[in-house]
Amino acid sequence: MFDKILRLMHKERDSLVFQISQEAIELTALRQDEEAAKKLGDMCITETLYSKRVPISKPSGKKVLDELAEQLRKLADTAVSSHELIAKGFNLGRAKVVCVFVAPLSAKATVVYEATSQKPLKITTKLLENILTDERVVESDLQDAPNGYAMYAQEVSAIELNGYDTHKPLSRYAEVVRLSVEKYLIDPKLWSATGVVLESIFNRDLHYVHSDEVLDVSLSAFCNEIYTVGELQTITNDIL
Repeated sequence: MFDKILRLMHKERDSLVFQISQEAIELTALRQDEEAAKKLGDMCITETLYSKRVPISKPSGKKVLDELAEQLRKLADTAVSSHELIAKGFNLGRAKVVCVFVAPLSAKATVVYEATSQKPLKITTKLLENILTDERVVESDLQDAPNGYAMYAQEVSAIELNGYDTHKPLSRYAEVVRLSVEKYLIDPKLWSATGVVLESIFNRDLHYVHSDEVLDVSLSAFCNEIYTVGELQTITNDIL
């Protein structure tokens, strides 16, 4: 039994994924198996431990949003008390909780910040943070966002040094630094019926994902999205 607990803690990582679209709420419990990934030569592999889909009415109006919030609570409760997950040793206390909002419930806007210098600048998280603080915006499509939408999450999506995109900018040097930030937006009333509910239930930081279409969360691409921490994700965590 002790060996099994150690295996679950160190070799497998659990997550609960809520995907909210205009048609349904989907809940999937996933387990990342690092040993299986090594054997198959893949970056990220998950096993689906549990899945449930609840059809919903198009989220609009107070009554419908109240019903959505209640359905979300019930769905979360089924996962918390699921005998199926308990039997599989699902580690709820350590699990990552992910919420995917599918357009048009969620919108995305890109803001590009830039810093220039006559001599090379060393790229550090402090420099990148200062670029954001100074609001050196050179491009933005926030004006195209739906009226009344507010930001619920943001992440660094790209960094260009002297015109070249790089996923590992730290400690490099450049005269021109461009920082692209994706801002995810949602109707505040919908947010109160979804994100606020999940955060109150699980009492932890959630990982939010915007998607233009319903995702197959069992694929390696999504596994990489929620488990693989690259330098851009580290920068996001440090400066946003």
